[in-house]
Amino acid sequence: MSSTIIVKNLYKKYDSKDVLCGITFSISKGEIFGLLGPNGAGKTTTVGILTGFLSPTSGDVFVLGYEPLKKPSSFKEKIGIVFQTSGLDRFLSVKESLEMYSRYYPNPKSVDEVMSLTGLTQEKDTYIRKLSGGMQRRLDVAIALIGNPSLLFLDEPTTGFDPEARRDMWNVIRNLQADDTTILLTTHYLEEAQQLANRIAILQSGTIAMQGTTSEILQSENQSVIKFRCNKNLDSLTDKSFDIHKNTNNMYRITTTNPTKTMYTLTNWAVTNNCELEELSVTQPTLEDIYLKLVKQEYIE
Repeated sequence: MSSTIIVKNLYKKYDSKDVLCGITFSISKGEIFGLLGPNGAGKTTTVGILTGFLSPTSGDVFVLGYEPLKKPSSFKEKIGIVFQTSGLDRFLSVKESLEMYSRYYPNPKSVDEVMSLTGLTQEKDTYIRKLSGGMQRRLDVAIALIGNPSLLFLDEPTTGFDPEARRDMWNVIRNLQADDTTILLTTHYLEEAQQLANRIAILQSGTIAMQGTTSEILQSENQSVIKFRCNKNLDSLTDKSFDIHKNTNNMYRITTTNPTKTMYTLTNWAVTNNCELEELSVTQPTLEDIYLKLVKQEYIE
């Protein structure tokens, strides 16, 4: 399978600060690639270099066969970019807005096709100012698609969505992949990356801490995750063979390589301390669990 994006030993430095420290990855044609990491990890800088808005300090970068800084004028017609914020004319309808943007490209997709692909057909005559947040985000994606790109950059596409709207957008993204569009997805929602991405790279302090297919990353951890709710403080549970993390609403998460022994220790502690372990479950680690371990910070969706 041919590569749409190739990045080799990429460095980026601002003054004396190293933002990217020799990262290497590639994205194959037609796949969804998830670029994850906490704020400041280097995601925005990486996307800026790939789209030609920033120059690398050193390293090799090829996007659709071109070096982004030396791209021909036709390069912009082959990529679509969905930023976190947009500046749409709120007094145009959905269809009017797409028709306006289509005039900027020599071979645009048809407006009707793009509206169908993004689920906007029924909203075609609705003014942008009257669209819900989820529908406006769909329009952002539709505008990025109108030029008929082969590569799409999606930057936090579902930020601020409720769960139903988020899953609707996931279906839109899956439709784009089925239409043979290559997608680079940045997101803070770990479930989103696990649901959508074929392969994932996790950035941490300018380096790639882990990358691979979703299944490879999930299978890389020989640990189990125990989750439960408890209304008592767990400070007296001092076993050092496992890690305890507290989330919101008295929910706890334990990662352990020996779930049988850990469950024995936990239930004995609960009986001794007269604590009911509600919503108790033992599962394999999710992408979120692995991400938390890598970046060593609490993540709560």
